[in-house]
Amino acid sequence: MFQHIIVQEIYDKLFPATDKTDGSGVMKYEGKQFQMKPFPNLSNIKKGYTFEHPCPGYHNYGQLDAMSKNGDVRAIFCGHDHYNSFEVEINGVDIVNTPSIKPHILLRKINWGPRVITLHEDGGYESLVLMACMLAENEDSQLVEVGAVSRTELFIVKVWKGLVDNSLKFWEKVTDKLYDF
Repeated sequence: MFQHIIVQEIYDKLFPATDKTDGSGVMKYEGKQFQMKPFPNLSNIKKGYTFEHPCPGYHNYGQLDAMSKNGDVRAIFCGHDHYNSFEVEINGVDIVNTPSIKPHILLRKINWGPRVITLHEDGGYESLVLMACMLAENEDSQLVEVGAVSRTELFIVKVWKGLVDNSLKFWEKVTDKLYDF
């Protein structure tokens, strides 16, 4: 399924519920309050990363529950959150957030690009965001020459991606421990 705004249950998966009432660092959705820690619980993210808090609608009308009960939806592909690119499983349905396709600042040049989805006959799928900087590394790419990606940005992205790829398991364990409190 494809839709613009991510489902509200994303907060149940990424941020802890709270009884905190002072309003600072608390997001309220459909009668629930969530403690908006600086980092989501990364151990619940199957793959990808977040650079901003997800922004679902304010009311939950049971969309994900209905899809889970019917069992005919494998994944929901969403956008809306410009910087996020992650996959989370909730009630048997993958919630896949895709970043913006349009670059505006350096951070978006790290992860902007279209998502390619390959559907398999067995009902499975694969997906990948074709990041601009990843495409700029290709031999025939013109992205650097036309100025869409600078050589400096390409270098920064290579370093950043190396750090993320090598430290993700560490940060998953750290955030998992933070959310045990």
